[in-house]
Amino acid sequence: MAMNNLKATKVTAEEIRRDPKILDGRSVTGDMEEKLSLKDMTINKATLVDFRAIRSRISNVVFNDCRFIKANFRLSEFENVTFNGGSMAYQGDSQQEENLTNFEDSIFKGQIIFNKVKFDLVYLYGVGSKESVCRVLFKDMRQINNKDRFATIQGYGINLRVDNCLREGDIFGSLDENSTVYATNSTFINSGFAGNRTKTIYIENCELLKGSSGGAAVTMVIKNSIVAGALFGQLSKKAYLINNKYPGNGPGLTSLGGGPGLEIFIDGQGVKEARMNILSGQVTVKDLELIKPMIGKVFDYQVKTLNLKNVILRGPNFEELRLESGTWEKVEIYPPARVPDTVFVNLRVHQVTFPKGKPWVEATSKSSVNLIESPTPFDWPEISVPTPKDLDLE
Repeated sequence: MAMNNLKATKVTAEEIRRDPKILDGRSVTGDMEEKLSLKDMTINKATLVDFRAIRSRISNVVFNDCRFIKANFRLSEFENVTFNGGSMAYQGDSQQEENLTNFEDSIFKGQIIFNKVKFDLVYLYGVGSKESVCRVLFKDMRQINNKDRFATIQGYGINLRVDNCLREGDIFGSLDENSTVYATNSTFINSGFAGNRTKTIYIENCELLKGSSGGAAVTMVIKNSIVAGALFGQLSKKAYLINNKYPGNGPGLTSLGGGPGLEIFIDGQGVKEARMNILSGQVTVKDLELIKPMIGKVFDYQVKTLNLKNVILRGPNFEELRLESGTWEKVEIYPPARVPDTVFVNLRVHQVTFPKGKPWVEATSKSSVNLIESPTPFDWPEISVPTPKDLDLE
């Protein structure tokens, strides 16, 4: 998409101020000398090439089918700006940051929309604001090419909304400081979300494939999706996985882990052949078949409580797990169930069966796999899964 021989007419910020329509349908270039100001207008089919507009102010502007080629908007302020169609690209040597279309360290306010825009090495880093919150919408963005070099967007104070987008090869959003993510109907391939201080991530009807990251927000919900990647982080507190498929293996195997205060609720709703590792937290799993799951620990953290209801475990690995509590009801366990140096403490069970015989293997002198039988079923509290409205995402 890079353009190296595009002819463009040189314009000044003063000419644009006098007649904003000077941009419509034209290819223009120029150094705006930090004076560009666009407000309350629509710009159609403009091409801004080698366009230096550092410290610009752009407010209530719609760009329709415009092209930005080596357009430098660093340190600018954008408020209620929409980009409909068109493209953003680099010119010249793509390894040089000054050749990219660049929004680095720009302040975003109100609502910023990217709708059906083609991205080719667009630098949206350090955007947003640590003092306020803005909404950024990516809609129908299916051609994002940052050559595995950097996230589609990185910033602060951003309520990121993603719908019907595709991103392959690097993180879509790396967000911090009061940010949220609400993603629907999108595909992430070795991509996804990052940012240890993101408040909320809500993912629905998406695909997180080939080791994609669901993020590490304080509160996370992933529903009706295909999940094959790493989820949660040290600051995560509550996580809800509802009616997802977990097909991964190798680097695409879903791994759940976080700090000691993490609560994980997994409602499989009858999903079969789920593949994942559950590595820390207080965990409840319902209505799910798990294939060769590792249920143990990562670094200094481990699964402390494990509650299972209507669960099938095929070849689970409990190596070095010290389970402090849990209730298991209507659970089937198939060999081999690895239990080297494994200790179950206060594990109460009802209707736990071994259809292929006792499954425990590789027990050591430190292993203590005790199941405390209960003659009656357990009371299972209803888990209230937050909605986007509950989380102020709508």
